[in-house]
Amino acid sequence: MVVFLRPVSLQHNYTVVEFLRKMIIRIRQMNCRNDFIPVAGFRDFQVIPPNDEQQLLQVMVQQPVTVNIAAATDELYNFKGGEIYSGACGNETDHSVVIVNYGVSNEGTKYWLIKNSLDELWGELGYFRLIRGTGTLGGHCGINSGLLFIPLSRVLKFPIMHMASY
Repeated sequence: MVVFLRPVSLQHNYTVVEFLRKMIIRIRQMNCRNDFIPVAGFRDFQVIPPNDEQQLLQVMVQQPVTVNIAAATDELYNFKGGEIYSGACGNETDHSVVIVNYGVSNEGTKYWLIKNSLDELWGELGYFRLIRGTGTLGGHCGINSGLLFIPLSRVLKFPIMHMASY
């Protein structure tokens, strides 16, 4: 079953356990359909608490991670690449991207390699390098400011296809 939920505000500084408890209560309160068969799901997930760049790095080494960044600025929107982005960011995390790798430049600057959802004409063929390890709370552009749920133990189920006889 896939459930889409409005995010719970993280401004209340919930602990991870409190947050998960609230999410479970919200799911139970929903009147969900039960007349369909799921085709994919997860047996387990890992939670990365906000502002834990080291844990985000450890998970990203195993698989790409989707995060939100504060991207509502002309400078980032018009970014052409060729350098590690350390410029202006928006005021709130409003744009989803995928961290696919990380690195260190020849000058020693740490960065995240990010796949943007914009086309290949943006940035570096649709990717960009965002500075990491700045020591600022939430990371640059708020990249690790949100609570992240990382799926583990993927389960794929394929529905039985009924072929009509001709």
